[in-house]
Amino acid sequence: MPGTVTNRGRLFASWCKNMTPLACTMISASSLDGVLKSWAVTKGPSDNPDDKRLAVRVEDHPLDYGSFEGTIPRGEYGGGTVMLWDEGSWEPIGDPHAGLNDGDLKMRLQGHRMKGEWVLVHMKGRDSKRKSGPPRENWLLIKHRDDYARDEETLVARFTKSVSTGRDMDGIAKGLKSKKPTKVAADAVWHSDAVQVDKPARHKSRRTKSAPLPSFRAPQLATLVTAVPESSGWVFEMKYDGYRCLAAISGDQVRLYTRTGKDWTTQFAEIVAPLTKITKGTALIDGELCAFDAKGRTDFSTLKDHLSNGGPLTYFAFDLLEVDGNDITRLGLTQRKGKARKTARQSRVLVAGTIFCPCHWQWPEGVRRRCPRGP
Repeated sequence: MPGTVTNRGRLFASWCKNMTPLACTMISASSLDGVLKSWAVTKGPSDNPDDKRLAVRVEDHPLDYGSFEGTIPRGEYGGGTVMLWDEGSWEPIGDPHAGLNDGDLKMRLQGHRMKGEWVLVHMKGRDSKRKSGPPRENWLLIKHRDDYARDEETLVARFTKSVSTGRDMDGIAKGLKSKKPTKVAADAVWHSDAVQVDKPARHKSRRTKSAPLPSFRAPQLATLVTAVPESSGWVFEMKYDGYRCLAAISGDQVRLYTRTGKDWTTQFAEIVAPLTKITKGTALIDGELCAFDAKGRTDFSTLKDHLSNGGPLTYFAFDLLEVDGNDITRLGLTQRKGKARKTARQSRVLVAGTIFCPCHWQWPEGVRRRCPRGP
């Protein structure tokens, strides 16, 4: 069951997939990201604050799906009958990007059925493992106590028909005429396989056969020490003020991860297109996503502003972990950096000014060192 958040009207919508028991997909979408952020709430929402409903985060949906009601062919993603259960608008309480990242997304809903304040809370440490990629995120959908809260759950039992057409699930499946004025076609069909929801819509796949995307792997983090190493064989690296970002690439497919494994491809959509030019094979790149302030310095506050308003972003690719399915972390750091720089130079993406492979220096007087012979 779902909601949406956008700067242009902050669309909110809710869909039911079956009625025995009622199952809905909670979708929160922001036009800042260009997709509908989605959660599957198998028991549906509850307006009783004591009820904590499991909400499993699922793949993002395209914005065009926001007003859909009808059927998705069997065998395609989400196949079956889809009811538009609620719609309206929503307002984030605080920064929605920070809420998603921190696992505490608060919002005010102005739907026909879901109203008032709600929160989605990520149950960190209790995610479900998958065969590949990061674990499936498990969240809780909880109603805040306000004028719309109830001591007993009433939403699922009271509302069993479409908010848009007044039809029940059987009527939608049969393509029956709407019982109220609506723009929804009686026999609408959505082909989910025609849209790749893991990537922003403006960077659609060319549908060519390609190898699987490299899986996420936890990046190496700096270690805080009280003194710099005295031995030789260390290099100096610039410390950037931005988001750590791992780029999994397979031809024109790109998936971008935070350092904790969150899929932020939509949040970082600005750099997807340049990364599709990196290689015709596969690669897993470790880097930092940044934005420059007025003084030409990387600045995290500027980065957050640019992510919100569509300002320019720069990706510093400082390590290459995997190439064409081969783990190359056994190689020394400087060797991997050389391979990363060669790959980027051959692809000519450096011309765009969006992707950079930064240099390193032999250790001068400074603060940060990494061993060029180690991973």
